[in-house]
Amino acid sequence: MKNKILKILGIVFFAAFTLGFLTGAITEFTLSKDYKVVSEVYTVKQGDTFMDICIEYRKRDERDPYIFEYMDEIRRLNPAVDENKSQLSIGDELNIQYKVKK
Repeated sequence: MKNKILKILGIVFFAAFTLGFLTGAITEFTLSKDYKVVSEVYTVKQGDTFMDICIEYRKRDERDPYIFEYMDEIRRLNPAVDENKSQLSIGDELNIQYKVKK
């Protein structure tokens, strides 16, 4: 009986995981079809913080991503920022991307 319950739970978990994965893939495909990527280079000025820059550019992203997802995306595009724990220096250049409707 215990093994049967575990098998059923395993099947339910696998089905939920697969459905979530497929839904995410379909959503990303739809987003990539409806949006275009805008790339910019931002030069850090005195008083800028990583969070402030992320918040400002997130406002331009018409998908309205969560701020932490957006911060991770900017770190992915700028590996040096991640290595420095988001410490910026005046004159640093950040590659930034956001999506707008086509």
